[in-house]
Formats: sequence, C-alpha cells, structure tokens
Amino acid sequence: MLKKLILKLGLQNFIFFFLYIASYPFVLLIKIRLIKIIGFKKFFDTRKFQIITWPNILHKSDSLFVRSYSIEKIFSVTYLKNSGYSKISKNSLFASESPKNKIFLNWQDLTYNKANIRDYLAESYSSLGFKKDFLNSKIINENCKDISKNKVGKVFEEVFKYNLNVDPTKYHGNCVLKSNENGTHDGTVISLPISKDKVKSDKNYSILIDNINMNDEAVDYRIIYCGQIANFCYIKRTNKKDRFSLKNDFVTLSNVNEIFSKDELSKINLFCKLFEIDFADIDVLRDKNSKKIYIIDVNKTPIGPPPELSFFEKIKVITLLSSLFVKNFCN
Repeated sequence: MLKKLILKLGLQNFIFFFLYIASYPFVLLIKIRLIKIIGFKKFFDTRKFQIITWPNILHKSDSLFVRSYSIEKIFSVTYLKNSGYSKISKNSLFASESPKNKIFLNWQDLTYNKANIRDYLAESYSSLGFKKDFLNSKIINENCKDISKNKVGKVFEEVFKYNLNVDPTKYHGNCVLKSNENGTHDGTVISLPISKDKVKSDKNYSILIDNINMNDEAVDYRIIYCGQIANFCYIKRTNKKDRFSLKNDFVTLSNVNEIFSKDELSKINLFCKLFEIDFADIDVLRDKNSKKIYIIDVNKTPIGPPPELSFFEKIKVITLLSSLFVKNFCN
C-alpha cells in the first residue's frame, strides 16, 4: 500500500535520497570495522583497484537499507572504483593505463554463459588497439559458465559420493521436479518412476529432501563463497507450503562451524573449486532423517543480505563480506 502511494505521488527520488543520507552513518561504521579487520593500509589500498563488470553494469548501492546485489554494497563501503565494460572506449583507461589493479567481474545472470568473457575481451583489445597485457587481469567467476541444476547435481555427486539428481524412469519414490534454469523457483513434488515419453528434457529431477522441522517449516542454509567459504551463513525458514518459493518467514545468521562439520565444509569447499566459483551464494539442505547435506543451487549474482535479517546482522554481513572480497581479490 505504501509503495503504491509513493509511486503515485512520484516520491521515489526523494525516498532514495533520504535512504542514502540515512545510510551514511552506518557506511562510516562499517568502514571503521573494516579497518579493524583488514588494517588501515589494506583498506585504503582499495583506492587503487577498479572493478569492471561485464556485460552488465553495476553501481554503488543507493542505500544499505534497500534490496540490491551484495557486490554493490561492497562498492559502497570500500574505495573500490567500478564501471561497466560498455563504457570503455579508445580514450578510456585501457588506452593508456596498466592492467595492474584492474579486476573484471563476469556478471552474467543467465544459467549458461553463451559468451566467453576472455574471448570477448581479446577481440575488443584487438579491434580497439588496447594493450594485450589486460588479458592478464584477474577475472572473477571467469570459468563458472554453467549453473544449471543438472550441473549442480553432477558436481555434488562427484564430491559427496551420493546422489541428488535421479533418473525419473528408474527411481521409485517422491522427487522434486523443477526447471533446469536458474532462479525459477518452480519446484513441485511428483511420484516416480514415469515413462520415458513423459520425461521433460528441460527439467531437473532430484530426490525430495526432508528439511521440514517440528514447526512444519522448511529449513534452508545459504553459504557465501567469496574466494573462500565465509565463516557465517544464513538460516532461512519458511512454511512448508512455500518451500519452493522465494518467500522467507525468518532468516537468522549463524557461524558455519555450528551448522556443518569440518568434513562437510571441506567437501563444500571442494565442490566450489570443481564448480570453478570465485564469488557466489550456495544453497544447502540437510535431510532430517539421514542427516546428509545436499547442495541444491548456486547463484553467482547474489543479492543480499536478506531483508529479513535484523539491521545489525546486515551490518555484520556487509562488513565480513567486504573484508573477504578485499582480502581475496584486491591483491
């Protein structure tokens, strides 16, 4: 209701400006905390680095209070410069400057990356006369080109040695039928087996994981990978009937070591290495009967922190995530 009123009165710019001003003291607070974690020199050295997003353009977040990509909040609380690749021309930084301290971010939110970022950059350098030395620049998520559910299941099974995906013509029992594409949230429970002619090639078939707690809530864990597994994760709870939707009734913050064993974290880390992730969110479920964990999704264009977190939990997340980004990519 309030959102509709703001749009009707044309107050969007005023609200964004107000939120920007209101965020400033907390941006300053995060910067102070960052200096304590990574040190004064490392923090101010972020002035040297430029993040170049390709093919989509990202910006600093207008406010820490609004829903936006987590990387945009990192831009807001550090001195990292950022620009989109589309702004590069013959007169841009590539014509004269060194590739040192230039970091590319492969920011494609499609399930399959049809365009290869390194090939595209090489063609651009050749046609515009840029220095080929820029091909030595760091590219975040360069090799993470397929985040389909089928790929997630394949790599998961390689690491954990038990199945997530199933053959719908042979498996007996309930399974989750969902799109193989990223971000659809269209899961439904069906009974297997089915005949070969009823198998949908664009769908993923995976085992039904019983992650329902005693309060009839589905419990999901979201792990953050930013050059390494972050030491915190989100615990997301929602009503069982909404288990496959984007809706979260409650989200809390927890230490990953309190949720996962050392062996599980070691395997999750190996999964990330084999999946060739540099920067992403990973969704994990734990089956309450077998106690086994299952990695069910990878998102390499993460949005966060979740709006359901408390304000000071959001401050903590942005601080820790920013420190990991600087530590692992700005060197």
